[in-house]
Amino acid sequence: MGELPEGRGILSNLALLLCQYSKQKAFYHGKKAHHHIYESGYENSRFLANWVIQMYGECGLMDDARAVFDKIRCPNTHSWTILLAMYALNGHMDHVENVFCRMTERKVVSWNALLSIYG
Repeated sequence: MGELPEGRGILSNLALLLCQYSKQKAFYHGKKAHHHIYESGYENSRFLANWVIQMYGECGLMDDARAVFDKIRCPNTHSWTILLAMYALNGHMDHVENVFCRMTERKVVSWNALLSIYG
């Protein structure tokens, strides 16, 4: 899966790996990391779920990203905004509007994300 830097917590290390896989569009390794997160008992971590959503989205796997989002018990504004941004990144503008309308709370970051998508 890649080497983990020393001196960091496991959640931070996993997030770092997911970020690297996003940048490299290395969805195979990202899926392995996602599986490791699940097998390690971190499947309920909203922090990691947000990173997994972003990784899948940046790799163009929006069905996988949405499946992870749908399993978050209580998505926060950051979760919703990541999903919104990933749909936009992949050109799914109909989903962007749907997600924005379904957001339970819209903060400045949500509005900024929407404006940057249409701007």
